[in-house]
Amino acid sequence: YILSLIWKYLTKRHDILVNHHPNMACYVFDRNSLYISLHGRTELNQLKVLEERILKTKNFRDSSCLDIGAAIGNHSIFFSKYFKNTFSFEPNQDTYSLLNFNVKNNSKNKVKTFNFGASNKDEEKNLLSIQKTNLGGDRIINDITYMENTRKVSLKKLDKIINQQSINKIELIKLDIEGYELNALKGLEET
Repeated sequence: YILSLIWKYLTKRHDILVNHHPNMACYVFDRNSLYISLHGRTELNQLKVLEERILKTKNFRDSSCLDIGAAIGNHSIFFSKYFKNTFSFEPNQDTYSLLNFNVKNNSKNKVKTFNFGASNKDEEKNLLSIQKTNLGGDRIINDITYMENTRKVSLKKLDKIINQQSINKIELIKLDIEGYELNALKGLEET
């Protein structure tokens, strides 16, 4: 009986969320997927604050945004409502596949994706998966002793990419790369 009540509540809530948030592909047993199923987006409160205090106070329609550590596209799709272009960077191939699917179906061609991460130089590093249930918690490591749960990923200095892609008028940079932010910022010194 209790399970049927919970199911009834969740399906009713789900019907409400479907009308207010993008339908996104996720890995079933990932924590972010559970959060999206229950709330509509990950980091919903932070995005609401950003929207109210910054994004709704100025016209960003002619500007660009960088989403570094884009994961499955939760923030990229949100940013596509406000910016002319959003450039999303995600080094994990599994997550990148979902990112591509989600932006294709939810962003009206305003998001361009890249399958590499950000650093202060072009390099390959190990990406450590700490938990199978949290792809968003993967992190770059230097120590190769963790080989069991690691994979090689490509990282690039984004100043070079921004010049190559002729990206201009960048008004917002979102960084969520689990402790590698300083290296990414060093790779953006000219931007």
